[in-house]
Amino acid sequence: MTIITTVTGKRIQLRHKKPGPKPLPESVKKRRVNICLSPYWHQIGKERAAVRKLSFSEYLEALIYQDSLHNESG
Repeated sequence: MTIITTVTGKRIQLRHKKPGPKPLPESVKKRRVNICLSPYWHQIGKERAAVRKLSFSEYLEALIYQDSLHNESG
């Protein structure tokens, strides 16, 4: 048990801790995203994906979700 003091000076016993934030479910983390690319960037993306030996969609997913997962967990 934990005892805390309120702003008014009253002491309260807590019987359990509040749970922390729950991790997001996979379905929320990997939401379907529609992106419009100009033909130039579409071609560049395909070339870069081929260099990394990934499909175009896997390449874009790696670019987008890496950053968004970092922001969600922060």
